[in-house]
Amino acid sequence: MKLFIEKLVYGGDGLGHHDGKTVFVPFTAPGDMVLCEPVKEKKRFCKARLKKILKEAPLRTRPACPYFNICGGCHYQHISYSEQVKWKHEIFRSTLTHHCGISQNIIRPLIPSTQNMHYRSRARLRIRWKKDGADAGFFKGRTHSVIPVEQCPVLDQRINKTLEICRSHLLEGSNAPARGTRKLLIE
Repeated sequence: MKLFIEKLVYGGDGLGHHDGKTVFVPFTAPGDMVLCEPVKEKKRFCKARLKKILKEAPLRTRPACPYFNICGGCHYQHISYSEQVKWKHEIFRSTLTHHCGISQNIIRPLIPSTQNMHYRSRARLRIRWKKDGADAGFFKGRTHSVIPVEQCPVLDQRINKTLEICRSHLLEGSNAPARGTRKLLIE
């Protein structure tokens, strides 16, 4: 289906309308004209997969992270940082207004970071133990599969250094406790 993306919603999907249904499409931006394929149909909405961007929105940018379309940690790197801040504020405001009944007038604007990258101060590192060692990284988007990640461009450099140390130790394959996935919170 051909779809115009009207806005972003919580979780990072773009939202549009087609034949009276609301359609959610990941990795799209407001102003995009896209070709998408339904993957999950419900009575009032549809989840779709992006097939092709027919016309890019002006606010689009190239994601800084090589894992962007795979990793489930970031949803907005395909739009400029200033636009990310605007949309995060809009999503937050909308959530509080519609779901919690809080007046828009008391919701203050988000305070953007002074830097566009390396601003995130915490992360949940996922560790997948295997026979021959372990993979360390983050969950693949909307799954529990671990994507090995060497560096994350939105994480503070000190956390990236900790990630590097954890990965090098884990990849040695020593003392794996058991197969399966564990999480490690790094702050």
